[in-house]
Amino acid sequence: MTVTELIQLGGLCVAFYGLRTWRLQLIGKRRFEIAEETVVAAHKAGDDLIWMRHKGWDKDEADDRPRAPDEPERHERRLNSYYIPIKRAQASHDDFAALAKCSLLCSAYFGDAALAPFNVLLTHRDMIVATAETLTLMTSSGGLDKLAPEQVEELESRIWGRGKGALDELAMIRGAVAAIDALCRPALALPDDIAAIKRAAAWLVERVKRGF
Repeated sequence: MTVTELIQLGGLCVAFYGLRTWRLQLIGKRRFEIAEETVVAAHKAGDDLIWMRHKGWDKDEADDRPRAPDEPERHERRLNSYYIPIKRAQASHDDFAALAKCSLLCSAYFGDAALAPFNVLLTHRDMIVATAETLTLMTSSGGLDKLAPEQVEELESRIWGRGKGALDELAMIRGAVAAIDALCRPALALPDDIAAIKRAAAWLVERVKRGF
């Protein structure tokens, strides 16, 4: 082959590798953006769940709770306690909507196995809200008074946890956030294949300059 032909061949190789590098960079950039957004969303949702499950509240936090005109005074504190996690869940609605969006994107880019830790956080939120709403209705209708104390405690433990179970649920929430973190961290670094292609393209350019 003549020097001209070698230069032309080298130019084609550089163009091919350059196009492939650009494509991988584009995919890598999108993965980076998704991973970055997902890490933030997961940590926010984890913090929101811990806050929802926190049993204490400020005295004014339940002031906006809708009250029936004939609500018995003895139900006030109980209804307030069930209202707080619902209110906190509503306040964090956007955080969980962002997490649900990220779960779909991660499933598309990283595979269906990526969904598991997202489902832990999303279903935990749904369980807290559904339980608090059920307890509210049962209290207002008088149905809660017909349950044994241990049955009420069992239902309430789905919101706030109880004993070792509360610590296990807290560990489960933190574990899910850590799993999402571990899934996304590699995408936040420059992939090795892109770096390798860049080195190969640079080597070809140098060879072309030298005339092979």
